Parts: sequence; C-alpha cells; structure tokens
Amino acid sequence: MAATVKGSARLVLLAAAATAGCYESPVPLDPAPQADIDPRLVGSWRCLGAEPNAGDEAITITIARIRDRVYEADFIEDGKEPDRYEAYASLVKGKPVVNVRELKASQGNSKAWVFAGYELLHPNVLEIRIADEDAFEGVEATPAAMRKRFESLAGSPRLFGGFCVCARQKLP
Repeated sequence: MAATVKGSARLVLLAAAATAGCYESPVPLDPAPQADIDPRLVGSWRCLGAEPNAGDEAITITIARIRDRVYEADFIEDGKEPDRYEAYASLVKGKPVVNVRELKASQGNSKAWVFAGYELLHPNVLEIRIADEDAFEGVEATPAAMRKRFESLAGSPRLFGGFCVCARQKLP
C-alpha cells in the first residue's frame, strides 16, 4: 500500500483508506474505551506514508489525552488547520485496537469509524496501521461480528495495512 502524505491531513487518511482499502464502520468495536493506549504515544510525531514518494511532505500527528482513556489525535499539515480525531482503545486478545473517528465527520458520516493498530518500533519511532477492508469482506458491521473477525485474524498480516511511520518530534 502506498499512501501519500500530501494535501490536507484529512485527505491523508482518506487517501490511505482508498489506497489500502481501509475498513470503515458505522459503529466502533466497543461503545466505550476498554483500555488506555500506550502512554508513550502521547506527544507530537512527524509522519510519512508507509511507502513515501520523494516529494511527499511529512505531517504532524499530535496525540493528547482528553478524558479517561479517550484521546484526541490531530493531523496537522504545515500551515493548515488541523483535522481532529477522537481515539480510544478496545482490547482484542489482550492487544489494543484503536477506534478512530474524525470529530467533524462523525456527525454526518454513516461510516465514521476506522480501526488502527500501532507499534513502537523504537522509543521514538511509531508505526500506525489501518484495518484492511479485505479482511472484513462479508462481515456484518456490528460490534459482535467485527470482534469475532478481529479475534480470528489477531496477529495475521491480513488484518492491518501500513499507513504511516512517525518519528517523535522534539519540541523547542
């Protein structure tokens, strides 16, 4: 999957979704957070698509806790207004799956939720992956059916596609 990191931050997520066949759902995996995300993710990250082209520009993703187990992730393109996302974790076989929705789109978008996995490859290097649409083909968009599919594919490379790789941003 080759996601470009150009245009508005919202377009970055949509481009990754279209390129990867990102699974979108009208409902989250769980209606409320089941766990915290790794606290080391909180902060500012400079990110490029998983397979960037030479001319791609990095975006900044900031992650901040906004209430108990709920986070805001802002996708910020240099010189532009940020696109804001709400994120919280569900647990699938003991591992977090992050429920993500754009705050503006959630009011009018019937398929507002996407699901992300993450891995800290190094304390300052983060990989974010998005649930792949092909992995959910034929699955009813209900929390129970989605959970069953997540559990059956836990650990499988089919579950998530690459989205972006990020380096922790040092702030002045």
